[in-house]
Amino acid sequence: MRALVLILLAPVMLTACIDPADQVPPEKYQTQRSEPAKPQPVKSRSTEVIRLPKAIVSAHVDAFNEGDVAGMSKMQHPDIEWLNIDGANVSLQASGRAALAKNMEDYFKSSTRIKGTLSNWNLNGDYVSVTETVRWKTVDGDAKSQSALTVYQLEDNLIRRVWYFPSVEN
Repeated sequence: MRALVLILLAPVMLTACIDPADQVPPEKYQTQRSEPAKPQPVKSRSTEVIRLPKAIVSAHVDAFNEGDVAGMSKMQHPDIEWLNIDGANVSLQASGRAALAKNMEDYFKSSTRIKGTLSNWNLNGDYVSVTETVRWKTVDGDAKSQSALTVYQLEDNLIRRVWYFPSVEN
């Protein structure tokens, strides 16, 4: 009987000799202490839809700034239409990806380097309107800029139409 009591009390006596800070139960018996969950930002479909058109239009202008016709073409619908608005008149500047690429290649051959920036974003379904400001230096080194309202229509996550309104010198 004494032997049985010693066997049963041995773990208790050994535990008394171990510092309490070192008495860690096996992992499967430990209670999990976790920090309170941090609130995760809600990703709604509308938020994603808002980001996508801005990303497409921004990437298109970035490619323009680099003189990258192929990069611009990747953002364009095969049947893209580029329209210039002047009062009641609407003129078709280019129709189709290949025609617009040709226009851009000719445009980039000029010695004037123009950089565009976008501001005053407005999103409405498949339509994105922005104020597009372009800056350049004249042959005399004078800085120039002008701004225009531009409306982009997206279809299948590509730029389908662009309406370019008259520019205003800044």
